[in-house]
Amino acid sequence: MNAFRRRTAVLAGILLLLTGTPARGAGADTTAPELASIDLSRESITVAGTDVELLTVSVRLTDDVGVVTRYDGAGGTSPFLFFGSRGVPVSLVFGTGIPQDGVWTGVVAVTSDWAAREQPVQVVAQDEAGNTLDVDPRTVIETPAVTVLSSHTPVVDVTVTPDPVMPNAAVTQTVRVTDKDTGLPWPRLPIAVGLDNSCPEDGISTATARTDANGRYQRIFPAGQLYQVVMCAWVPAANVPGQRSTRIGGDAAFPRYKFVVSATPAATSAPTGTNVAVNGSVAPPVQGKVVQLQRLYGTEWRTVGTAGTRASSRYTVVATPPGVGVWTYRVYAPGDTSHAGSMSPAFTIRGT
Repeated sequence: MNAFRRRTAVLAGILLLLTGTPARGAGADTTAPELASIDLSRESITVAGTDVELLTVSVRLTDDVGVVTRYDGAGGTSPFLFFGSRGVPVSLVFGTGIPQDGVWTGVVAVTSDWAAREQPVQVVAQDEAGNTLDVDPRTVIETPAVTVLSSHTPVVDVTVTPDPVMPNAAVTQTVRVTDKDTGLPWPRLPIAVGLDNSCPEDGISTATARTDANGRYQRIFPAGQLYQVVMCAWVPAANVPGQRSTRIGGDAAFPRYKFVVSATPAATSAPTGTNVAVNGSVAPPVQGKVVQLQRLYGTEWRTVGTAGTRASSRYTVVATPPGVGVWTYRVYAPGDTSHAGSMSPAFTIRGT
């Protein structure tokens, strides 16, 4: 899943701890902690498949009044850092030195889906006075990196069928896991499956399903309601002491529903140039959807009017027969990222 969204969610939760910082009076310290150095316990790591290798990160922080540990009430602490292109959160605990000049350490779990070269990308710390350091270490110090030699990475692929799906129809989520090196299915592998917010935010989950002998897992959401949320899956690694669990691989898909459009003219005939109201609705329900009234010219449909759906998902658009004769119309709802476009059945209005 999206590393930026995961990283943002974690950061937002941890920074809630700032609401309880001391008030700053006259002459109070206003200088944030400074990042002096970062060291890694290993320069290179070899990791395969679903294995986990641990890397210790040591961060030296200095401050006039002293860096402190603060808790956010949800398992997150400050100071902490984000590591690598996937934004893996790493809590830091006090190790050696003094609060004014000390080394804080954390352990990060390295998995086979890491990039070939990774390094810390953000450090956050707070001092006794409530001043906060929030910095990309690469902009202020020489930041070390670890070389990751990986193999046989689980590759997770998530699909949703049918595509598109009719409103209130059943939806099937299919998860397939293969070996990146061999391309072969990965049988009987523990996986985690999630929905909606758990996809970017769930950092402590354990396996909730398992692939079959063909490296596949399916779950069916029965007909009767809309499942218009992100559906995801990943391979969970074991929890690392002091850390949240680590994801290996991962993918997500979003059910794309097909618009169903109805359209009924208020009259089937009208004098030439007279406006005729055409009423209809769009499903799945959506407010503000712009629909297009189209008229048939020979073999070509041309847009001759537009309208937006109301809160009820209904709309009213105006058809005006341009001359004597039978004119064929339809209403089209264009597709978007969550829906496939569709049109109403054609209807006619006779101009008299």
